[in-house]
Amino acid sequence: GTLTVGNTSALGGTSGNTSVSSGATLEIGAYSIAEPLSLAGTGVSSAGALNFTAGGTVSGTVAMSAAATIQVASSYTATVSGVVSGTGSLTKSGAGTLTLTGGATGTNTNSGGVSITAGTLSVAADLNLGAAPGSVSATSITLNGGTLQASSTFILSTNRGITLGASHGTIDVSSGATLTYAGIIAGTSTNLTKTGTGALSLSGASTYTGTTTVSAGTLTAGGSTALGTNAGGTSVSSGATLKISTSTSEPLTLAGDGVSSTDGALNLPTSSVTASGTISLSANTTIKVESGVTSVTLSGVISGSGTLTKTGAGALTLSGTNTYTGTTAVNDGDLNLSNNDGLGASGATQGTTVASGASLKVGSLVTNSAEPLTIAGTGYLSYGALFFNGGGKFSGTVSLSGDATIRVTS
Repeated sequence: GTLTVGNTSALGGTSGNTSVSSGATLEIGAYSIAEPLSLAGTGVSSAGALNFTAGGTVSGTVAMSAAATIQVASSYTATVSGVVSGTGSLTKSGAGTLTLTGGATGTNTNSGGVSITAGTLSVAADLNLGAAPGSVSATSITLNGGTLQASSTFILSTNRGITLGASHGTIDVSSGATLTYAGIIAGTSTNLTKTGTGALSLSGASTYTGTTTVSAGTLTAGGSTALGTNAGGTSVSSGATLKISTSTSEPLTLAGDGVSSTDGALNLPTSSVTASGTISLSANTTIKVESGVTSVTLSGVISGSGTLTKTGAGALTLSGTNTYTGTTAVNDGDLNLSNNDGLGASGATQGTTVASGASLKVGSLVTNSAEPLTIAGTGYLSYGALFFNGGGKFSGTVSLSGDATIRVTS
């Protein structure tokens, strides 16, 4: 059955212990309970062995004598501030948020792993999740309809393998925080969503086959399969940023100007990187290449109706036979072309504008581009607003929005 706590001392003195057997439920409302607890099972009608119906707190130790479920009601945040121990797995259910703090040292010792089936499990350190496995455990963390939230900056143990369940999973990183994870994320036809305005860095050889969605903040992909297999692709929502620091063939769908409207929906911070997957511009999109980057290439076909704006002082090469129908703007740095259709479809409503201080560099492989151009200035590092590097040919109109330099080298 269910035992409901209606007072902070309803369970008696803290020298004793309250044990919840499998099939039973201890229900706590907006109370702070210091009683040591021992939990097992999923509770009455799957209500949880421990069920927070409001924003309560358990500051006593919590022993997982077997696999146990803790449920938190929708719209509430409950906290277990005592040390969680035992070999049983912990399942977080309910639409509310459960915060684990790991006692005075921030160290929980439970070793059975965690599963989040609804709502949010919030932690501020790796050891809030319990003892890290001694070797890689594929199901140390299971996201199956719920969210793992990093409320502070920390590194998640590589041995804590993450599995995405059939109901998919979300990783939320709070504002100002960075969560770094080099482990493997697995799952078949399961999706991963990044939320929260903080930064998530993934670099493991992940194998999940669903889509990745960057809904907010920054997601940095530091490995060729950090975003899983190429089956699902990655979508970046307006206001979010995807950083790619290694070559990848991941298909991308991009929109917006990125975090703070300055980072770009796609941010390229590292030289010698090639993104060979297709890129769809679902809305007007900014791609930023950071200063000091000398060579980064988008070789996959860029499609869609959005505009493409290149920012950042680094050099970007477009080598695909692109079909996007929006205009192109080169606001800073170099944009290099090595394909007649690198600037997308050419027509009366298309065209490329090169701002003063930026350069459009045309390679010898561009033999008949009909793209209309509008140029101004002397170009990036005085290379020329339009720079024919070893040949190349444009048959489109060229308009001067101010004094402009065109440079030609053999």
